[in-house]
Amino acid sequence: MRLLASAIATAPSLPDALPKAQFLGAIAGPENTYFQRCFEALKVPESDRQAPTLSVTALRFQAIMAGAVQSGRYEQMLAVLVGAEWSYLAWASPYADRVEQLPFQYGEWIALHSGAYFESVVEHLREQLDRVWPQLDQNAQDRVATTFKQMIRLEREFFETAYAIP
Repeated sequence: MRLLASAIATAPSLPDALPKAQFLGAIAGPENTYFQRCFEALKVPESDRQAPTLSVTALRFQAIMAGAVQSGRYEQMLAVLVGAEWSYLAWASPYADRVEQLPFQYGEWIALHSGAYFESVVEHLREQLDRVWPQLDQNAQDRVATTFKQMIRLEREFFETAYAIP
């Protein structure tokens, strides 16, 4: 939420900020509710909800997001957001037609990360990054590319770890 809020605050204009602000509402609302329901269904203790033991991958996610926020650079924030949200869209979309057949823990996660609205969020983020890219000097472009690639590696690592769980 902090990363997205920072991207909203540094967006070049109100029209650039509004789709992200609407998406922040979805994260704070339906997505947060989804997590709370999953915690209940999986009987996750309150202590683990408030202070979970984080994997190395989760710590790296936190670090890359915090680094983008601390940079104060819109393009760095976009590199992280595009990497994260685009990978979720790519993962969830092929399964969107199965949402109703799955337990809510799976189906609702897929529904949150597929469909016309989420596609529009990803398209907006990508368009924003494409728009700022030509305005960046070579060093800034290199930093953005490095951040994006790191984010994609983290997403892949996350999914590989999840698939390896028995």
